Amino acid sequence: MQSGYIQKECDIIRRLDETGCREFGGSKEDAIGCLAGCLAQIQEYAHAVMQRQIRMAFPKAEGPALPEPDYDGAKDAIIRLNSLCGSLGLPAFAGIDTDSPRAVREFIGRYVREAYRAGLAAYGAGPDPGTDQ
Repeated sequence: MQSGYIQKECDIIRRLDETGCREFGGSKEDAIGCLAGCLAQIQEYAHAVMQRQIRMAFPKAEGPALPEPDYDGAKDAIIRLNSLCGSLGLPAFAGIDTDSPRAVREFIGRYVREAYRAGLAAYGAGPDPGTDQ
């Protein structure tokens, strides 16, 4: 069994299936597209932040222009996920104050950490995502 945000993703998919994707006019493609788009927006923000951190650590390194982290896009994705969960009768995806930039950034960090650990565990290369190791 999954834990945390990965489990919430599974719960959303299960409820979308149970409701016939009613929130999306019955379109499974639109429903999964919305979910995938929201999750991708969060991951793209985290990726852009990490790229900038690496560039700051190696200021003389040359490379292509870095994308600007889209904080507003990531925040909007979290709001959409929370709203989708509410319409499906599920607890909020991110039980945070989305008006707080710190809370939004901390949530993104936790989400990315869990997704990374789950990926490692799935491929036999790391710890169970529910542990701190």
